[in-house]
Amino acid sequence: KTIRPGAIGTRSVTPADIDNDGDLDVVFASSASIERVFNETIHRSASFPIRHTVDPDFDGARSVYAADMDSDGDVDLLGAATNPGSIAWWENDGTTQVANWTEHVVDDDYMTAVSVHAADINCDGKMDILGASRGDSKVTWWENDGTNNASNWTEHSTTLVFPKSVSAADMDSDGDIDILATSDDNNQVLWFENDGADNLSNWTKHTVDSMFMGASSVYAADIDGDGKTDLIGSAFDGDLIAMWRNDGTNNVGNWTEHTIDASVDGPSSVHAADVDGDSDLDVIASINRDSDVVWWENTRNLSNWPKHTVDDFFGGTTSVYGSDMDCDGDVDIVAAGGIEDAIHWWENDGNLISPTWTEHAVEDSIDNPRSIHVSDMDGDGDMDVLGAASADDDITWWENRGGQFALMTEDLVSFATAVAGTSGVAVLGVTATHRGRVGDSPSELTSLELLLEDDEGEALSAFHANILISSIRVYLDNNSGAFEAGSDSLVTTLEDLSSGTQTITFDDGDPLARIPVSGERYYFVVLDLDSKAYPSVWPDFRITHLTESTSKAEDFENDNPLQLEYTPNVISSTFEIVQQVDFALSHTESVDPVQAGSGLGNLVYQIDVTNHGPSSANTVSGQIALTLPEGATVESISDGVLLQGSNAVPSIIWSIGSLSVDATETTTIAITVDSSAQAGTDVIGFTASASTLNGTVINPDDDETSEFT
Repeated sequence: KTIRPGAIGTRSVTPADIDNDGDLDVVFASSASIERVFNETIHRSASFPIRHTVDPDFDGARSVYAADMDSDGDVDLLGAATNPGSIAWWENDGTTQVANWTEHVVDDDYMTAVSVHAADINCDGKMDILGASRGDSKVTWWENDGTNNASNWTEHSTTLVFPKSVSAADMDSDGDIDILATSDDNNQVLWFENDGADNLSNWTKHTVDSMFMGASSVYAADIDGDGKTDLIGSAFDGDLIAMWRNDGTNNVGNWTEHTIDASVDGPSSVHAADVDGDSDLDVIASINRDSDVVWWENTRNLSNWPKHTVDDFFGGTTSVYGSDMDCDGDVDIVAAGGIEDAIHWWENDGNLISPTWTEHAVEDSIDNPRSIHVSDMDGDGDMDVLGAASADDDITWWENRGGQFALMTEDLVSFATAVAGTSGVAVLGVTATHRGRVGDSPSELTSLELLLEDDEGEALSAFHANILISSIRVYLDNNSGAFEAGSDSLVTTLEDLSSGTQTITFDDGDPLARIPVSGERYYFVVLDLDSKAYPSVWPDFRITHLTESTSKAEDFENDNPLQLEYTPNVISSTFEIVQQVDFALSHTESVDPVQAGSGLGNLVYQIDVTNHGPSSANTVSGQIALTLPEGATVESISDGVLLQGSNAVPSIIWSIGSLSVDATETTTIAITVDSSAQAGTDVIGFTASASTLNGTVINPDDDETSEFT
């Protein structure tokens, strides 16, 4: 796709998110100028409908992290468990089929493991693993030897009484990774200086704070923007959120502590991210006993941290993380609630002055989640959510399947049968929603994918589909919420059906298919049932809207394809197509009275049957009972067979066959009345009716005719 035609003498091109809207723009330099081209892509949602449980038996799962442990380009998953204690990682095979992921146990005797992390500690290009063991009172890193046999990885440990957390960062700006830890029982925040040797016990320990009561977490980031890595931490028992400013020396006793908030009850976790989009890092925390999710605004005055509460009723918050979950350029917040038994995320509206938040569930049924992390587990460019649940004993990740548009579908089939030949049978309702934001262009539907199948899930062949259904139509609702063929707007029609999946296409630029920015429209999927459909072809069937991936939309202005937000495929209820026919019989007679002996076939009856019903009739037969005195005989019958009935009363079986809607079939009976017949009134005659094996006869008032001569 051409971004800028006529860019003569272009020398350099660089992608960057210049307008902070979550998508990449382009800057290029030509011989004449430096230009920016803004990417006006429609923004998208975040949604986490698919839960992947990597390990359901990781006893006492306590901590989770993600990193590419085997250097194969995809993100693997790490975990720590407390009962009795284990550190492991699960090898991502490049698919979301987590049952195929391989578990690699690093240490299954690492008592009461409470924290896990990954970093390249020895600068050999491979990710090593860090852990914290309360039962063994130690902090450890395991040296990745480049094989996946993690049980052979070399362990390097140092003593730390009752560590609570472990992580890593380059604290002294010397190019290698140091190790950070907290000890809640010893009330310590500290880091171990990587001296380039493997023996962790010889690394210099720097205690940043030894009176940080119940130190529950620490996070490393450049908070003051001076290029050096500072620390923020939470003191669970001290009810304190604090920052330590790195002065560029390793004499951490000289590092200045800044109180961010001393009035929080039981802070459990901290993180840093630019929440308000002003290019500095703000502080995010989960407050366990307050059940709060909070962020503090970095004003660049380290003594002034305005507090902003995102949620004040999220029970027993245990872990928090800030990341752009919906790819719109601002930082959203994810948190776990141990009492809430839930993981939620809060959507940032992008207001730089005072962001407002919309709460969304990631998972509302997880027993005591203790740790969360955010990473792109499936390599599709958006952030997924990871969690460790200690009571569920599982390590899980939730796949982000948000999109730029959504097609929420509902089953409208509330009937068990539908009559062949009926038009306008509404089977599905589809709410098409624009998931972008103000400033985006509208979207438009390009296709819906529908699957026709029987009640056992076997796809209908093209032959059967076209016998049952004459057309599939899509209507735009007139805002009544009920299908009304006379007032809803017809958008598109499909008449020639294929096997299985039907692709319903929309005209490019059709205003009826356009979805307004941040708006929605409701559509009906409607079937016109073929009048020739009959139960023996396919008695029961259903229709499925393939919403998981295949229905499509595009940017209305640029025709760029859009990503569909995941929703499960919606299957209509099964229903049966039945026939309803309405036989109308009529007749004429050639003469009345008839003169005996006037010749062969001197009395002729013509009988007509017409189908006025909505459905075609199949296997139709007529029954004609005759009254013939002596001297009167049947000379000829068209399309019929003369039978000898009881009491010597003859009858005729009239083989009509199929009778389509409004079609008429005729039979003629010629009777010869010879000279021996006795004169009389109404002594010769017939009574005729019709029936079908495949359908219900309605309106019986005129389904019989008779005549006597």
